[in-house]
Amino acid sequence: MNRESFSNDYNVIFAVSEEEKKRVYSLRHAVYCEELGFEPVNIREGIEKDDFDERSLHCLIERKDNQQAVGCVRLVLPSRDKNSVFYQMPLEKKFAALLEDNEQHPNLLKRQEVCEISRVAILSDIRRISSARSHTSDVAEAIKTASLLKAGLFLSVLALGKISRRRYGFAMMEPSLARLLSYSGFKFSRVSQYLDFNGKRAIYYSDWQEAVGKLHPEMYELYEYIVECFSLSIVNHTRDIAEIAEWQNA
Repeated sequence: MNRESFSNDYNVIFAVSEEEKKRVYSLRHAVYCEELGFEPVNIREGIEKDDFDERSLHCLIERKDNQQAVGCVRLVLPSRDKNSVFYQMPLEKKFAALLEDNEQHPNLLKRQEVCEISRVAILSDIRRISSARSHTSDVAEAIKTASLLKAGLFLSVLALGKISRRRYGFAMMEPSLARLLSYSGFKFSRVSQYLDFNGKRAIYYSDWQEAVGKLHPEMYELYEYIVECFSLSIVNHTRDIAEIAEWQNA
């Protein structure tokens, strides 16, 4: 049912082309810059982008009925070249002290198998639905659909991990999001103390080989659907995907 509900409401896009990625950056700007004030407003271009976007895989989710972008996420793929500016993931650069003396430290894992989930953005209208208190049937259905969008974003992360052959995922996120994902069977372990960074957050870690195997059956069906969607994108973007494959050796 989750697969059917999701596919009826949303299109999931492996954002490979520059046009698709610009839609991702525009949604991030609307959420991170204009609404939440986490990043400076870019008046001239209306996009939110940084250097790591050139070393990332991007996912965009849009409404099926009107093609409105409602959610996005990126997967940052570090380089295994210690001299590269992309050797460290963003959270390693910003929060290195939080990872000290941790058995899941990225440095203890194969660099070509680690990645960082970041820039998760969901349209404000969807987030407001998720926190609604009303118990009417219409609102309850809207809340379910909004929760499915969040799950879909992180299942997209698993699909991107499969494409890029990354096994270990790190993310800076709120405890509430980690709990929501756990309900779907997507387990994250907290590997740092909490800190105040745009709200209460901590660094979380997940072994995606284990995570896929432990997904609830309905969520696994949705994961397979997203993998199918991304596989179609790969066929249509052969040249770009070849470049992504080269990152494994860089």
